[in-house]
Parts: sequence; structure tokens; C-alpha cells
Amino acid sequence: MMLPFCTPLNFTDIQKILFLRKDNLGDLLYTLPLTTLLKQHYPQLRIDFLVPAYSAPLAQCYADADQVLILPDSIKPSGDAYRSTVDAIKTQHYDMAFNIHPKFVLAKLAFAARIPHRLTRTERLYALYANHWVWQQRKHQRQHELDYNLDLLHGWINPPDRQAIPFNFQTSAVAAAKVETFLQHHQFRHFTLIHPGSNGSAIDLPLNLYGDLIDAYPLPGTVIITGTAKESPLYQQLSRHCRKPLIDATGQFSLEELLCLIQRCTLLISNSTGPLHIARAFNKPLLGFYSTLKSAHPRRWGPYGQEQSHTLIPANENFATFQTDLKQCRANMAAIKVTDIMRKLDTILAEPTRCQPT
Repeated sequence: MMLPFCTPLNFTDIQKILFLRKDNLGDLLYTLPLTTLLKQHYPQLRIDFLVPAYSAPLAQCYADADQVLILPDSIKPSGDAYRSTVDAIKTQHYDMAFNIHPKFVLAKLAFAARIPHRLTRTERLYALYANHWVWQQRKHQRQHELDYNLDLLHGWINPPDRQAIPFNFQTSAVAAAKVETFLQHHQFRHFTLIHPGSNGSAIDLPLNLYGDLIDAYPLPGTVIITGTAKESPLYQQLSRHCRKPLIDATGQFSLEELLCLIQRCTLLISNSTGPLHIARAFNKPLLGFYSTLKSAHPRRWGPYGQEQSHTLIPANENFATFQTDLKQCRANMAAIKVTDIMRKLDTILAEPTRCQPT
């Protein structure tokens, strides 16, 4: 809810907005629909993003993000990088800033750039750098991250049904052509993407279970392993483990090209990572592996609208409760049975709008 001491705000008087984020792909992805919803209600808006270089392509591929400014790596709330970023923001003459993931440096940037309206959550003392506040305590994990973000717009828009939340991605013809060349070279018609890494952002399903699943289940088409160049050893380990042939796509695609590849896939299987949420944005068949560790619970971080139906948690954990022991959660993930994964995939692939295995 908006706090009663907020300064008045009428969106019809706002022309230019800056969203500030410095976290992971999934966090940014579940912010992007806010731009579409805002523009549907207030067509005059121009909406820009200030994000790190690694996540910038995701915003650049979003049709309702007008411009993407790059947040310098490891920026501090002082120094040359900070001052140059403040100057860059000032030149854009923003009317409003959304600091959705409140970090001190982001709050100070918007304040120092003299953006007239600055909205944030009331979780940290540096919320005092803002002049519009929304009361939220996300640490309780009561709802999905996107629902928390939508609450920031309460009173200004009428949010659609959860299944009708818009994701308006638009990739370039160049990126699409590279993916098409890759698919034609391998003569793929149907294929399954498996993204086994998470760069430490999730509790991963052990690699041997991915390998056992690949050998035991008739996954749609050819299996392609995706990941960053640093994650190429995951492909190498899987290829040694599996009897079935695998295609290595680790480190071969930019983020924009990965979007194009995910858009073409028949099924995506992953831990709680950016590619899983991208697949959700494209409404692709997917399965995500999750622990119920409180900070990573699928209720908040699962694929939106499919938090329970398209995720698999360990059999000895309960979706309705939180785990707090990280070591135990890792052990629980290692105890997941491939037969349980196969039953879950049977259900997902049997859905009317889903492609069937080939």
C-alpha cells in the first residue's frame, strides 16, 4: 500500500520514467511487464532502464523499454563512475524513478540526479532518498516477485489476470538468423533445452540426475545443453555420463540469441535461472527444479503463474512451508528421484497447449 505521507503523484503529469535495477536476469524480467502495463494506461510515457551490462540485452530486447543505460560494474556511492552516472541520468531529464530493488547506491543516484519523483519500498533507511513509498516486506515471501512489483503500481493501473500478464519481447533479425542457421545446420525440428547451471544463484539439481533423466526419458527431439562459456565443463561432464548424444551450445549464444533459441524450443528444463523465466515469458513448456529454502522458494521465484504446476521440489519438502537449513536443502535436491521428474514431465507435456515428445 502507498503510505499516507507520500507526496501527491498524478501519472498524467509524468512523461519520462527511469527503472533502476542491479540484480539478476529473473529479477529484471519480472520488472519489464510493468512498462507494458504503464504504457497501456499512460501512452505518453517514455520508460528507460539503468541496469548492469550483463543484463542490459534483456531490457534492450523488450519493446516497451525505450532506452537502456548501463550501470557501471561494482559502482560505489561516490567516485568517478558514480559521478559520471549521475551526470548521464541528469541529461535525460526524468520525471520519476522506480527503485524496485532498493540498493543504497541506486537510491542515492536518483536523488543526486534530482529526479523529482522517486518511488521505492520502505525496507531500508536509505528509502529516505525517495519521496514516494510503498510498504512491502518481501522477506516473508508471501507472493511472487512479479506480484510484489505490480503492487508498486497499485492505484495507478488495473493489473490484468495473472495468466494475462504481458511479456513484450522483440529480438533482432540478426539474432534470429544466427539461431536459424544453427538449427538448420543440425537439422533440428524439435529440441529440448537443458540449462544445468545457475552461476550460484540457485540450489542446483545434481548433474548426474540430469544425465539419468536424459537417458531414461523420451525428451522431445535432440537435447541441447546451454550455459555460459564458463559452464562448458557441465556439458563435458554430461556428455561423458549420457548414452544419448547431446549438442553443446554453452558459450555459443549472446543473451539476445539465447532468447531466440528459447523461443524456438519444444521444452526447457532448468534450475531456478534466467532462462527458465525467459521460457515462461514465451509461454514455452518448462520444468524448474527448486528447493523450498525460504530465500529461493518457488512461491516467490518460480515461473510466474506456474509456481507449483511447473516446478519440482524434493519429495521430503512441502510447498506450503519454508526450509532454513541450506545444507539439508542441498541434500534433499540430491535425493530427488528421476521417476518423480519423469512423472512431472508426463503431466506437463500432456497439457493441451504443449508440444508432445517426438
